[in-house]
Amino acid sequence: MSDQTDGPDPTEPAADATPAPSGDDAATPPADSTAPVVTPPPPAAADDATAAAGAATSWPTSAKVWVGILAVIALLAGIATIVGLSQASSSDDDKDIVAEERDAAINRAQSAEQERDEIAMTLEDSEATVDTLTNELATTAGELDDAQAENEVLAAAVETERSRADEAEAQLAAVGEIFPITVDTSLVGLDLAGSYTISFEEKYCDFATGCGTTPNANEAIIGVTPENFLDITIPGILQGGLFAVNGGLYAITDSETAIPPCGAVPRRGRVTITIWPSRLVVAEDGTIVPSNLEASITLDAPTINECPSGLVFWGATLTPNT
Repeated sequence: MSDQTDGPDPTEPAADATPAPSGDDAATPPADSTAPVVTPPPPAAADDATAAAGAATSWPTSAKVWVGILAVIALLAGIATIVGLSQASSSDDDKDIVAEERDAAINRAQSAEQERDEIAMTLEDSEATVDTLTNELATTAGELDDAQAENEVLAAAVETERSRADEAEAQLAAVGEIFPITVDTSLVGLDLAGSYTISFEEKYCDFATGCGTTPNANEAIIGVTPENFLDITIPGILQGGLFAVNGGLYAITDSETAIPPCGAVPRRGRVTITIWPSRLVVAEDGTIVPSNLEASITLDAPTINECPSGLVFWGATLTPNT
């Protein structure tokens, strides 16, 4: 070993060697030494003073060998002790380092475990958020589908209304082309036969009695005679043929039922009626149908016995009973 080669040569005398031990100490090596036991020869014959002086100045060769061996042993022991101490110190240092690294690894492991838990919690929250967003997305997709379907329905309705508007505009344009329109308000040639509801309104009265009252009749009937003429019947008022006068219809007849009798004598009066249209309806095919007829009715009664003459004038409206 390199430590052994660096020590003193055992064959050379040591300059600072201490005197060799004597007696039992010289014969007994240290307890931890593994060197063989060497017994030095006795000093040469001389007087004690000379031997003591010689021993103080020079050691025998065997003593020198012994001292060298002991020095080597001591050196080796010291080296071993130093190495042991170094190893022990290194071992302690290594233990400390290992302990520190272990503690650091434990701390890192704990931190990693905590971080793992935090990541796991974050991942769970993220998964919950993803589930929520997925549900919301599905709901939104369904609402979008419904909205698109509704939009398609509305678009179809808009298209239908647009088509109708276009058609109406076309019809309006077509109607505009036929204006101005001349409507013949004459009742001549119209189909007037039928039943009418009649209502009266007194316009003038010059009778001694009965003014302020209207006839009880509420129906007027326009009919067609066998000769294909029109006639009119208002029960209790008049019955007579109708004549066309300037687009209107006119009738005149005598009646004994339109005026109350004078005592026990029936009273005859002359009744006239003129009819004209108040509202006409023009059908799509151009047919003109009167929706209302207006009439003026006069009743003129001459003097008879003690009953003076009198005159009453009514306005009347005839509405078709359909």
